[in-house]
Amino acid sequence: MSQDSLTAKPVTLAELFSTQRRYEVPRFQRDYAWEDEQWEDLFTDVFKLAESDSAESGHFLGPIVLQDTGERHVQRVIDGQQRLITITLLALAIIHRVEQLVEQKVEPEANAERAQLMRAQIVSTRETASLRERPRMRLNDEDDGFYNTRLVQKQASTLTVRDARRPSERRLLGALLHFRDRIDKLYPAGAPGATLAERFERILNGVQFIEIRVTDDNTAFIVFETLNARGVALNTADLAKNYLFALAAEGGPGDLAQMQAEWRRTTTPVGPERVSQLLFHALAAGATGDLAERRVFAEIKRVAPDRAKAFELMVRLEEAAQLYAALESPEHERWSDAPDARAAREAVRLLQALEAEQVRTLLLAAAPVLSLDELAALLQRLPVLLLRAQIARVNTGDLKRAFQRVARELHNGQHKRATQVLRSLREVYPTDEAFRSAMEQLAIAPSSRRKRLLRHILARLEADLGGRPVPEEDPAVTVEHILPERQPGAWEGVKRAEEWVNRLGNLTLLELSKNKQLRGSTDWAEKQAVYADSAHAMARAVKLGERWTPEAIRLRQSELAERAVRLWHLELDDPPPAAPRRSAD
Repeated sequence: MSQDSLTAKPVTLAELFSTQRRYEVPRFQRDYAWEDEQWEDLFTDVFKLAESDSAESGHFLGPIVLQDTGERHVQRVIDGQQRLITITLLALAIIHRVEQLVEQKVEPEANAERAQLMRAQIVSTRETASLRERPRMRLNDEDDGFYNTRLVQKQASTLTVRDARRPSERRLLGALLHFRDRIDKLYPAGAPGATLAERFERILNGVQFIEIRVTDDNTAFIVFETLNARGVALNTADLAKNYLFALAAEGGPGDLAQMQAEWRRTTTPVGPERVSQLLFHALAAGATGDLAERRVFAEIKRVAPDRAKAFELMVRLEEAAQLYAALESPEHERWSDAPDARAAREAVRLLQALEAEQVRTLLLAAAPVLSLDELAALLQRLPVLLLRAQIARVNTGDLKRAFQRVARELHNGQHKRATQVLRSLREVYPTDEAFRSAMEQLAIAPSSRRKRLLRHILARLEADLGGRPVPEEDPAVTVEHILPERQPGAWEGVKRAEEWVNRLGNLTLLELSKNKQLRGSTDWAEKQAVYADSAHAMARAVKLGERWTPEAIRLRQSELAERAVRLWHLELDDPPPAAPRRSAD
């Protein structure tokens, strides 16, 4: 990238729209996406500026990345469309307020001139022949028609939410109506047009950006990646979509339509907010080294340098999306066809409780390589490794690197069996001793973010103690603190009692009705009687004696830890070598 291919400078909103500049959003860029929270944040910040009398006041709205189109005065908006569209809708809301004054015969000539000048500064210019408003922004293919014909032309004052059919159209109109309502409250009837025009000018001259201008596609993509690496809110999915659609468009409208259809089939199952994660996990196995999230777009360009490769990539992504979506839901129809549907659903539930996003890299790599039986075996056993690793506090970075490494091994054809995959993960599988030690110290608050994991552990221990199966989401079953959570006085002579309250040894499953009956009680005889009457084997096994002490908790937790080592265990040793065959005499 040469120095001449990129320039950057600070500009005001007025300078951004000076000299008849016009802007176009790439035709494949994502639809308008901002909603109430972003509208209100922008309005609040901008109108603090508009109401300020300080000449030094200003408000910075971040970088805007623009690309030359070759057409005079026209720039392509590579990044910043959401902010530019929203600020244009805010300007329209102010202009509509001034146009209302014209309709009400309040200084009609002066306010009509003000409204038209304000429009020309940022929103649109009037064409000489047709007298229609020509927008200074062209939106993407999906949004431009509604924006141009319904909002920029003077029809917006009569529009209602029912006039917007698509979600992005409803957001565009919603933003305009939101701003109009806020302006009506801020400037009630009777506010002069000159005041509104003055506020408009303060916004034009006080809102500031960094204008980054690039001259070619390659530089534009490099800027995208650089901003992404620095934490600017760019979306990998948007970058991928634009890039793949542009490649497909080289083959004509038919290829473009096919790519658009394949993109919809791929992204619909996972939802728009998860597409970037899907791309990362689906591409990590084929990367030459550990793939970082910020390098996903560069990897897409590497594996899909042309139109043919782009379509090949979409086939892979569509297959990956089906499994990715199934991993989001234990009740997904895919698990009905698994060799053991119940076990598959239980494995997915545990993966969700573990919040084990990084394991998807491995499973997406395994799906096209392993048989259905082997993939099912891997799905059922991976959560065991992950549960051990989390409780034994294996470094998450080490886990991520191990999963990516083994995913690459699968991609390269090194593994065909679940056992081979698991043996290759031995480095992140805690030993029995390490796991037992971690279980003996385990503490999880029943109301914490990890409560699903706690319920899973207790439910498995309950079954191992001979109790009935306990659905992890059963509202009739609760987690009971044997020594109450909010009774510090019961810990006579015990220092740092809070360290013991949420220890696994102080917790048991119990019926909700019995939990309510005992709430806050430290009458050990009463508790023992209620526990003895419980349907849960875990509660019946609690032996309180005259007091419930840290030593009793330690002893009980040690016993539960021994069971855990056996319950969550994988045999990862290599099989012994076969005995040499004796030659025939």
